[in-house]
Amino acid sequence: MGILKELVNPNTAMLNDTQMAVLLMTKISSSPQMAYANTNEAENLVTARETLAKLQLVEFGNNMLILTDAGEQMLVYHDLVDEGGMVTDEGNEILDRVSQTSTNFVQQEVREDFSFLKRLL
Repeated sequence: MGILKELVNPNTAMLNDTQMAVLLMTKISSSPQMAYANTNEAENLVTARETLAKLQLVEFGNNMLILTDAGEQMLVYHDLVDEGGMVTDEGNEILDRVSQTSTNFVQQEVREDFSFLKRLL
């Protein structure tokens, strides 16, 4: 695991759309429990979540999913959120693509910084 951690660099790591969607879902969920539930609805989301945990971009357990600092950096690096933590157009496109093909991501009431987000399906 140490070698894998050393290889994961937000400036060089390439993630697929599903993995990026899991990072975004974790970021915009109203709670760690909601993030876990939203990424537990389809096999490809579960697989992506497990891969992200191995890369130490997220941590999960006890029905909770949390972004690590490296996960936060990855979102900014891939232009999925801006420096202020707001989801970008590219981030919304990824969520739309993944939700159309793998899961019906349920709209949720998002607190504070993300209250402006439109409905995600």
